[in-house]
Order: sequence, then structure tokens, then C-alpha cells
Amino acid sequence: MTKEEKFYKVLQDVFIGAKIEGTGGFINLMRIKSNYYCKIEDILKKDINTALERYPAFRDELFDKLYSFFNRYFTESGSIYFNSTPFHNNIYEKVYTDEKDVILFWKTQMLYYVKTDRIFRSLPVEFDGFKFYFDASKIETKKANEKRSLIYELKEVKEDKTIVFNVYYYEKGRVTKTEDILKELKKKEIKLDEETLERAFRIFEKQSEVDFFINKNAKAFLQEQFKLWSYQYFWEGAKEWTADRVNELQILKDIAFKIIDFISQFEDELVKIWNKPKFVKNSNYVITLDRLNDNIIEKIIYHRNLDEQIEEWKQIGIVDEEFEIEHIFENFNNRNNEYVLDLFSKEELQKEGLISTGYHLPYNPDLVERAKDLRKNMTPAEKKLWYEYLRNFKHRVLRQRPINHFIVDFYCPALKLVIEIDGEHHFTEEGKSYDEERRKILERYGLREIRFRNDEVINEFDRVCKEIEQIPPVSTLDKGEYPPVSPEGRIKEEGIPPVSPLSKGGIKGGIKKQFLHLPIDTKYFKDLEPEILSQFDDLDQSLDGWLIKSENYQALNTILQKFKEKVQTIYIDPPFNLDSSDQFLYRTNYKDANWATLLENRLRIAREWLNEKGSIFVRCDYNGNWIVRCLMDEIFDGNYKNEIVLSKSAKLTEKINKYHSAHDSLFFFTKSDNYDFEPATRKREEPKWRGMHLPGIRWSPIPKEYVKLFSEENIKEKNGKFVTRARIILGKELLPPEGRHWALSQESIFELEKEGKIKLNDKGEPQTEEAETQKLTDNWTDWVGYS
Repeated sequence: MTKEEKFYKVLQDVFIGAKIEGTGGFINLMRIKSNYYCKIEDILKKDINTALERYPAFRDELFDKLYSFFNRYFTESGSIYFNSTPFHNNIYEKVYTDEKDVILFWKTQMLYYVKTDRIFRSLPVEFDGFKFYFDASKIETKKANEKRSLIYELKEVKEDKTIVFNVYYYEKGRVTKTEDILKELKKKEIKLDEETLERAFRIFEKQSEVDFFINKNAKAFLQEQFKLWSYQYFWEGAKEWTADRVNELQILKDIAFKIIDFISQFEDELVKIWNKPKFVKNSNYVITLDRLNDNIIEKIIYHRNLDEQIEEWKQIGIVDEEFEIEHIFENFNNRNNEYVLDLFSKEELQKEGLISTGYHLPYNPDLVERAKDLRKNMTPAEKKLWYEYLRNFKHRVLRQRPINHFIVDFYCPALKLVIEIDGEHHFTEEGKSYDEERRKILERYGLREIRFRNDEVINEFDRVCKEIEQIPPVSTLDKGEYPPVSPEGRIKEEGIPPVSPLSKGGIKGGIKKQFLHLPIDTKYFKDLEPEILSQFDDLDQSLDGWLIKSENYQALNTILQKFKEKVQTIYIDPPFNLDSSDQFLYRTNYKDANWATLLENRLRIAREWLNEKGSIFVRCDYNGNWIVRCLMDEIFDGNYKNEIVLSKSAKLTEKINKYHSAHDSLFFFTKSDNYDFEPATRKREEPKWRGMHLPGIRWSPIPKEYVKLFSEENIKEKNGKFVTRARIILGKELLPPEGRHWALSQESIFELEKEGKIKLNDKGEPQTEEAETQKLTDNWTDWVGYS
């Protein structure tokens, strides 16, 4: 490769970088950068040829020196920083100032850290007589540094028995179906075991990681570095300067600066894109039941997505697995639906073995477990109607719901509608008679019933759905009459009927205290969200907090103007700089320089969030605390207050050849010297009686009114004031032991005596009881935090 070819190769690296397959915003940006290079390459070659017309002999040296310089700063990912820095290259950087002679320097400090990613390329793999091909073109790049596993999908088996896989990043509900893959390969007469298949997957995954950065000011950085480099090059070994030599060196500088201009134009655009506030893709509100009015609660209770909300409550442990919505109401077992109260007394319900709630109609509690089994083992027709239609119906639908002494297939409380999917036994005489008797009972409860055969649901699905869709709502005016199911008798009045007994006296008045703060997430109730939010005159003031899911730099930067100088306290627990990320759901194994840049970028914005009296606490362990302390000193202008030592559990059973680490550091910095600080205290478990003297001889001033209490030999005059070493303690004038002094003033002693907190021990020595509370120091190792 000629010197010219080597130079253009390194220039391609910065604009094109490693060949990247797949999809995603960052990959698209890299492709734009590649196209940009294609346009400027011809311009650059033309300018170089023109500049060298008078000095053709300088061509090789020009490209050699351009390569020598730019190769130091260009990386495979297209990032620009101190990449290749061997000692013999004599690369210099000023790392101190007139004010500071000790400064933390790291080679990526002039950059924005974007992410570290494994760049997957389509790859053929051969071993043990098997041939594989992994197609990486469908892999979407990860956002920030999220951890996502790969999944593999068998695409085809070629004629030469090459097994082709499509590769994707994991998405919810999508997994590698290893058993299915092996079965399909067996049909193709390829005998492959699971271990061999997994080994092929691991070989594909062993592709190199690449760090992505954006230089904050590429032009200034490269021009400064060129000046330092050129000084060494120009003067090293130079004995004399001819006019031609000066002109050649000027050509080198002009071409280098032209290249720097081309690079910085695109890099500056990347900086603008990186720092441009981002659009919020989605927002939801979480509001507790106690802050919603009865009308909205009523609509939520009947909402089609209520089951999803309940499932979330169960997942995060707010309610138990047996929870049903009626459990939120006071005395729910004794409350009766108003339509039922006209027909049955509580005694009659109990006599029939039924219970009733404020939400559900009377039912036999013995049927609950049977109903759960039926939900797990629905018929094909029931599954189709549920998963493809009723699950996302406009109103909430309950499946396999006990009513009276039977279980209905589907029940929509808002429409007072029962939907039945019938098998063959329903068309026998016995089945017809049973269904008719049941229909009458349902009508007495104010319910309507519509029936479909299994084959109708399977073969005429669209018609069945349309028929259900056209069922009119229950009139909220006529409480004893219900419109027919047929479309001809539709009542045009829309709306959800009230949850009758609950609305008497207000719904919230009937909700148990422990459920008043159940969180309602508007992501499940988007159609109700405007009505929910309209309850608040000033939404921002009503919110207790924000939870933001985002790449943290972008979130901090995007909403900076909203929170600038408004935050009092920040606590961060950044991913520790560990050797491995395997045990965590996020990345921790950063290079030291990458980790320092990641923190620096974000801490500088965080500082802008703090008000002038604000504080920040940063937790870290031994892997990175030496970096954090230096970074914080620089960013927060030396406003260091404490390094608090926190205890953590140590795996003492693990065999290592050093002491086990059992603590972390919590660094406390402030934005300015004018900060708010309230000393933290804690209650003593058992206050002890302690001596009242400390080391050192000290004469203390005596207030005038106390002078007469002391004997002449224990007082003297100093600078016009009476001073003494003695104290009046429990009516006695006492001197401290030799070489020591009393720790308390006379006024404090008299106050403590009134409180009964001073006594004489068996030796006649005065003691004072410790205060009930004590101030915390920077040693917090007496209780164990998280590991």
C-alpha cells in the first residue's frame, strides 16, 4: 500500500469507519457521514493535486506526514481523540493551569460519550462439519448502553446445507425457539444437537465492541494538536530553510487544515444533533384513587383495560394474586346490587348459598376455582373471540364469571350483557331447557344474553363481532327495562351506567382506606386521560415527581430549561466501573476513560440543575472512586464537603488473595459555599453516662453573677475578666483532674442539673448523660446498605 493509499484509508476510517449492517438512527447517521466523505474526497484530491503542481517531489512526504498525524486521532468508529499514543509519537497535551498544578487527565475528556456497542456483521461460521451463515442486516442498534440479548430465527437451509439465520435483538415475547429449530433441521436431514447450535451462536456473538464518541470541538482539538506536532516535525533535525522548503511545509499545513475543516463541519453537526432537545415519544400520568372524582373512578372500574392495571398492581406487589376490583370496597361481601335488592333479601341470598358485592352480581363462591380452571382451558372458539376481539373491547369484559349457581362465558358489566359460546349439548332438549331457565334468572338480575355457536365464531367471526358491536347500551333512565339485543330495537343514548350501589353517598366513601392510594396509570386509560387531567388546575404543582425513561444525558439536557437551578439535592449511583456486566441488567464494564467521560458529560449538566444552595451526593466503590473525586473537584469548583464511608455486605466465603471490600464511598459536594445543610442525627439506643472533662488545661470566663460562687484560690483576673478552672457541680466546687479541663460551661451544667442529666458516680466524679440524639459523622459503617 502506497503512502497516499494509507492516508486515504485512515481518512475513510474517520468518515466511514467500520462497515455497519442493520438498522437504527445511529447507523443511518453513519451512512450519511459515509456519503459526505464520497462528496469531499474528489474535492480534496483536486486541491492536493493543484497544490503539488510546483512540488511533485513533495507528494510522498506530504501523504506520509498527513498519515502520520491523522492516524493518531482517528478510530474505527469514526471518533476523533487520542487514539494511537505510543511514547515515540511524542504526543503532548497541557494538563495543568496556572491555578491548578494537579488535574485529572484522560484521553477522551474532550468528547461526548455516545455508547459502546458490539458491531455485528453478517458472518459465515464453519466447525465440526457444519456450515452456518448469520444475517445481521436486521439487527437494530441498541439505544444508549441498554443490555439486550440476541435471538436467532431459522431463515433457510441452502442446497449446500448452509444453515442461514436471521439475527435480531430481543423483544418482549420473542425468543430463540431452539427446539423448533432443531426439529426443522432434522426434517432437512441435518443432525445437529443443542450444544453445537449454542456454540455456533456464541461464535457469532464474539465480535468486537466499538466505542462511539463525538468530539465537542473537533476543529480546535485537531488544529491545536497539529501545531504541537508540526513544531516537532519542522524543527527536528532542521539545519537550514530554503524558500521551497518553507512553501512545502505551508502546503502541508494548508492541506491539513482543509482536511480538519471538512472533518469539523460534519462533527459540529453531530454535536448539534446530540445536544438538540429531543421529542417526548410518550408520556403517562400515575394518579392515586383518592385524587379522582367518583365519576372517573366509576368509568375506570368498568373500563376495558382495568384487568391490565390490576395485573400491573400484582406484578409490583401492591395487591396479592387473589385480588379482584370489588376487594377495594368496604364490607363488599355484604353489599348488594340495587337490582338484586328489589328481588332478594340478604337472608334469601345466604339461604341460596350466594354472596353479592358492590361490583359483581350474586354468585356461588364454590364456583370460583372452577371458573379459574375454565379460563386456563378455553375452547378454541372462546379463545378466538377473547384474544382477537373481546380482550380489547370498548368496555371491560370478564371471562368465565360465576353468576348465581352457574358460570357464564363472558360478562360485560357496562352493557349488562352475557355472551355465551355454545357447543352441541346446548341444542339437546335438556340443554335448551337448562338454558331457558338460566336466561330467566339472568333477566331477573337485569342482564341480557346473546348466544353464538362454536362454528359461527370460527367460520363467521367478522359477523359475530359486528353483532356484538351493535348491541346498544343500557338506558340509564329506565332501570327496570332493557332494550332488546337485535339492532332494530337500538337505543341511541350512549354512556356507561353507574355502578349503582357504589354511587350512593359517593364511591370514595365506600373504598377501604388501604386501597385509596392505588395508583391509576393513564397508559391503560388513554381515552380517560384528558378528563383525569382536567381535575387539576395546576398539573405541575400537583405532581409529586417525574419518572423518566431515557438515555440519561438526553433527558438531563432536554428538560434542563424546565429544571435549571431549581433542584435542591441530587443523589446518583452511577454504574460502577466493574470488570463484567454479566450480573447486572445494565452495562458496568467500561474502560476507565470511557467511564470518566460518561460521568463528566452528565455531571456538568446536573450541576446546572442545582440551585445555588444545592448539594449532590455520588456513590461509588473502589473501582472508580479515585476518578469520581477528581471529576467532582473539577466540575464543582472544589466544593468538596465529605467522603462518607458506607458499609456493604461482603462475600467472605469467596476465596481471594486480598482483603474483602466491605464499603463504598459517598461523595458530598455543593454548588457553592453558600449552601443549606442540616446536620443529620439519629436516636441513641441506650444513652450512656460519661465523664465531663477533656484533655488540656483551660481557664474559662465566669459570668459576673456566678463569681461569688467560687473560692478565691480558684479564680483569677485575666484581661479584665474573671476566669476559673473550676465548676459548681451539684452544689460542690470541683476542679478537673490534672492536665484536663471541664467540657461544659457553667450555664450548661446548671441547665443539665435541672433536667436530671448530671450525677456523681461511685468515686464522686461528676458524669453527664449523653443526649438522646447524636449527630452523624462521615462514618456510616454501623449499618449495612445494599450490596
